[in-house]
Amino acid sequence: QNCFASTWHSITSDHTGNPNGYMMVINASYERGVFYTEVVRNLCAGTTFQFSAYLLNLLRNSTCPGSAILPDITFLIEKTDGTVIGSLNTGPIASSAIPTWLQYGFVFTLPAGLNEVVLKIKNNADGGCGNDIVLDDIQFKPCGPAVSAGINGFPTDTAGHCSGAAMQYVFSGTATNFYRNPGYQWQQFINGVWTDIAGANSLQYSLSFPAQALPGKYFYRLSTAETENMASVKCRVASQQLMVNILEGPSVNAGPDKTIIAGDMVQLNGSASGDSIIHRWINSGNISDVNSLQPRVNPPADETFILRIQSMAGCGTVEDSVFVKVFPDIYFPNTFTPNGDHKNDRWVIKALEAFPVYQLKIYNRYGQEIFSDSGGRIPWDGKYKGGDAEPGVYVYFFKPANSTRFKKGTLLLLR
Repeated sequence: QNCFASTWHSITSDHTGNPNGYMMVINASYERGVFYTEVVRNLCAGTTFQFSAYLLNLLRNSTCPGSAILPDITFLIEKTDGTVIGSLNTGPIASSAIPTWLQYGFVFTLPAGLNEVVLKIKNNADGGCGNDIVLDDIQFKPCGPAVSAGINGFPTDTAGHCSGAAMQYVFSGTATNFYRNPGYQWQQFINGVWTDIAGANSLQYSLSFPAQALPGKYFYRLSTAETENMASVKCRVASQQLMVNILEGPSVNAGPDKTIIAGDMVQLNGSASGDSIIHRWINSGNISDVNSLQPRVNPPADETFILRIQSMAGCGTVEDSVFVKVFPDIYFPNTFTPNGDHKNDRWVIKALEAFPVYQLKIYNRYGQEIFSDSGGRIPWDGKYKGGDAEPGVYVYFFKPANSTRFKKGTLLLLR
């Protein structure tokens, strides 16, 4: 990049490094004098402020060697009648080989009853080769006492308890002697905004959490200002934040019961929630990983698996179980009697529960499809197209997905 035939630095961002940030470039006039004036309103009366701004000498140090004009800036804070409240002169700002931001600032106190000032920025150097600057980030920051806060009985800024229990905390704050008539206000951080807590206007604040309080992290702080300025949040200074952490107790679900054929494996679907928890299946055998919430198991016979969840924060231990039914094999009855006596009226294949996906089809002696079930575990009731199927011999085909247990056989329907 080439700015003024490389006599200026190429500035690609503001002083924060933001390439889209705004700043003011000043190519100084040949005449000395004020080049920037702004009325700053809604300040805090009777408050001490820190004024600051960033400046950068645009001229490269290789330009106009020995004769470069260095910027020399004065910041003035005045009343609207021109009375000077505070000022700062930078002196000559040296040029550099690379762009170099410098912050300048000073402290001033607004008289009581005054909430606006006039900011003036004055050029004290002549025009010519040099005296070109960039101005960024003018700030008025209220000064105040050193404010700190703590939670009684806790050595750090954090306290906590388990959900489901009522708890009370006492916050205590301190502030160094700074304001003539200090006011205090405890605040809670809600939805991204520090919000005043009604009635919490002293150095101590007692906070009660009901047993129904939701788990989560709650943040608080103490703010202070001159009493006359407490209504303006920007006039306050604040302590560090305090945190109350309501820990979610452990909960567990071992998942739905399972059915398998002996020799097969099935995956359990356990789940758990809570803060600082560990989980483990109590069973030591027939399980792929006791520390996994969703292990695979292959018990040789019916077995109950127990999932235990423990809170490492002292919020308790819970358990839940899942039952795995094991069929020796899949058995297809060879006869059923759908005659309405409620005895053997349906063709029930119990072990179908072991197959999540399958195709079961029944055909008559003419090759017509009489019944079909695609994983619904629907027993045949001996009906065909709304009427009773004829007594006789039928052929069935069973084809499960992801399994080699294909079955074919005959079925006798009697009435």
